[in-house]
Amino acid sequence: MSQLFTSVQNNSVSIPVWLDDLIFSQLSAVYEPQYKDFVVLEWTKTEIQKYLGTYFPRSFAESLCIFSKYFSERHEEYKDISELSLFDFGCGTGGEIVGFILAVSQKIPHIKTINVYAVDGNRYALIDLERVLASTASETCVDINTNIIPLKIDDFYDMEILDNLITKKFDFIISFKAISEFVTKQQFNTLNPYEYFLNAFLPKLSDVGTICVADVSSFNQISKEWLPIMMDNAVTSCGKADMIDRNIDFNECYYISHSKKANDVSNIFWRILKTKASQPIKKDSSSDVKKDEWEELCKQMLSFFDENDHDSSKDKKLRLASLIEAQRQHPNNLKAVLEALLEKDEWKTAKNHKPKKIFHQMHKTFSPSEQGTFF
Repeated sequence: MSQLFTSVQNNSVSIPVWLDDLIFSQLSAVYEPQYKDFVVLEWTKTEIQKYLGTYFPRSFAESLCIFSKYFSERHEEYKDISELSLFDFGCGTGGEIVGFILAVSQKIPHIKTINVYAVDGNRYALIDLERVLASTASETCVDINTNIIPLKIDDFYDMEILDNLITKKFDFIISFKAISEFVTKQQFNTLNPYEYFLNAFLPKLSDVGTICVADVSSFNQISKEWLPIMMDNAVTSCGKADMIDRNIDFNECYYISHSKKANDVSNIFWRILKTKASQPIKKDSSSDVKKDEWEELCKQMLSFFDENDHDSSKDKKLRLASLIEAQRQHPNNLKAVLEALLEKDEWKTAKNHKPKKIFHQMHKTFSPSEQGTFF
C-alpha cells in the first residue's frame, strides 16, 4: 500500500502519492486554473478533467485541514460512535469527501464505516467521484457506502425533489464551493442561497449533526456582495443554527502541492454550524395543526399552489419561494404561514390580482374553520 496520510502544517498540504497518481495518471486530470466565477454543472468532460486537476486538490486540502482541526478538538465526542454518515451538496468530483475521510482516518481511526450520500448535476463529475471513492476505500480500509444522487438543481422545485429523496438524517452535511454557483446563476431569485441551504438542511441533521459550508471568498459580480458576508447574514436570518467554528479573519489561505503544481494557493471562507437547542412547540390558539400532520399539509399546499398559479413570470417562483420559506419558519402554525405571505410584495400586487384569488382559495381550502378574510 502506498503512503496514505499527508501532514497538515500551517494549512499546507501535499497530496498523497496514491491520490496524485489516481487523478493525474489514471483519470487524466489537468491543472488549469480559472480566474472568474464559473458554473461546474454546465461543464463538459474535458472541462471536468481540468476541474479534477485544479479544484479537486484544493477541496481535498481544505477539507482535510478543516476536519483535522475539528476532530482534534472534539474527538472525545465520537469515542462511542462506530460509523458516520455524510451528505455532500454539490459534491463535484469529491475532493472534500476524500479530505473528510482521511481526517476521520487520522483523528478518530476507530471509525471504520462512513455512509456517503452525494448529490451533483454533472454526470462526468459523478463518474470520476465513483472511481475516487472506490480507491479511497481501498487505501484507507474504511468501508465507504456510497450513494450517488444525480440531480441538477435549477430551482425550488428541484430542491423539493431532493428534499423528498433525502429522508434520513446525517452526522455531517457539507457543501464546498457549490452554493456560490447558485448565487452566480440567481437560481433562487432574490433569496440568499446560503439561507435557503441552511433552512433546507438543518432539519436533516442527526442529534450530533454538524454542517460545514466552505466557499470562495470573492465579491460576486451578480449579487454585488461579498460571499462571506452573505453567508453570515444567512446564519443570522435563519436563526436556527449556532456557529461553533469558522475561519480566521475574512478568509483563510491554503497551500496545496502535487505533481503538477507546488504551493498552489486557495482562499476560502468556512463556517461550522450546529442546530440551536430545540425549543418545545408552543401550543396556543394559532398552532392549529398537529405536528404529525404538518408535513402532509405543506405538501398539499405546494401541490395546490402549483395547480392553481399559472403565471409564467418569475413572480410565481417568488411566491413559491415565500410559501416554502413561510412553512419552514412557522411549523405547525397555518395561520402564521398565511399571515407571513401577506407581508410579501409578490402576494400583494398583481395587475389581475391573481395572487389574492389564489390566496383566498388556499385559505378556504386549508383553514375552512376560520372566519373572515385577511384582505
